[in-house]
This record gives sequence, C-alpha cells and structure tokens, in this order.
Amino acid sequence: MTQLQNRQWRRLMADQMAEAIRVMQAAGLRPVSTTPLPVWMSPYILRLPTWAFSRIAAQMLTIDPSARSSMAQDLIQGRITEVDALQGEIQRLGQAHGVATPICDVVMQLIRQAEMKKAGLPKMQPGQI
Repeated sequence: MTQLQNRQWRRLMADQMAEAIRVMQAAGLRPVSTTPLPVWMSPYILRLPTWAFSRIAAQMLTIDPSARSSMAQDLIQGRITEVDALQGEIQRLGQAHGVATPICDVVMQLIRQAEMKKAGLPKMQPGQI
C-alpha cells in the first residue's frame, strides 16, 4: 500500500483515527483493536518517520499493492459507498456528544462528491484534504 509509505498520508490517517477515538471515548465506547497494539497507539505509530514506521509496521507493509478498501472499490465502480455507516456514525456520535469532527466532515463531503461524479477515485494529495 503506497499510502502507508507516505508520511503525509499516514499523518492524515492518524489524525482521522485520533478524531474517531476522541468521539468514541466521549460516547463511552471502547474500540477493540484488531492488532496486538491498543487502539490508542495506532495514531502515534502512523505519525512516526517513515524509516521507523517501516520497521515497526513491517507486517502491514506486506499488503498486496493491488488491494483496495471496499469504499475505494465502490468509487472505482461508480457505486454508492458505506461512508454514512462509517464516517457518518463518527460524525453523528460527535454531534451527540459535543465533539467536533472536522476531518470526518471533510472526508464525508469529498466521498459524497466522488460518488456523485462517478469518476472513480479522486486524485488528491493529503494536503488537499
């Protein structure tokens, strides 16, 4: 996955994860990790310099380069994504518990625009988001 080799993309993912973790904590939810590390640690690892991240996350970097998330596959095929069930839930919980979700808000807007255009994946850089 090329994005994991790019620190700017990892920082955006880390910021997005940290935002979601804050929302879940405010809602009294305890996210369960799918890795041996606690959920709260993921944003810190993603923010590391690439050389350090590559050593710590070597297993993550063995992902098939052609692998895509289901949301990316939906956009590529011109379908409606599950953004409302994923980002939308974080947004709703944030609103309900008084936690701002600026990154989630922007991502949802960009995904919805991409869905309407039916032009595949938006060709954006992290700084544009």
